[in-house]
Amino acid sequence: MTAARACYFQENIAAVIAPAKQQGLYPNFMPSADSAIPMIATPDVSRLVAGLLTAPAPRSEVVDLLGPAYSPRQLAERLGAALGRPLRIVDVPAAGHVAALQQAGLPAQMAEAVAELYAAFAAGLIVPHGDRSLAGTTTIDEVLAGLLAAGAGERSLEPRA
Repeated sequence: MTAARACYFQENIAAVIAPAKQQGLYPNFMPSADSAIPMIATPDVSRLVAGLLTAPAPRSEVVDLLGPAYSPRQLAERLGAALGRPLRIVDVPAAGHVAALQQAGLPAQMAEAVAELYAAFAAGLIVPHGDRSLAGTTTIDEVLAGLLAAGAGERSLEPRA
């Protein structure tokens, strides 16, 4: 049996398109705007998992699905370039995560779960530790082009882990 674990999804950037478009802001819930984490695009997940299904491993394993690493600052720069405007990064302190997420429209229980995800990132608990890893190649610019073409920008601040 093979278990695939995807890292943070590049498509989560859709959650900040609305504040970027409307107010020129990029809300940052990560501990630092300069700390990069691996991010994978969902088409890469599909392709990589299909490969795992068609060529099963000889033994049980956990495979981490990774993508290019981006920092919130890099994401703000790329989103700003795609929108044709500079974005100002607004660091949301951990103590304000739940309130900010609720203000963005998430129900209390979901806001608490998302805040817990960001706390786990800050504590260094979300790291690859599978038996091996596979890398996606889709860039954030490709994902942004698709999201913007599809009219993304009205979604909530709800990330997928």
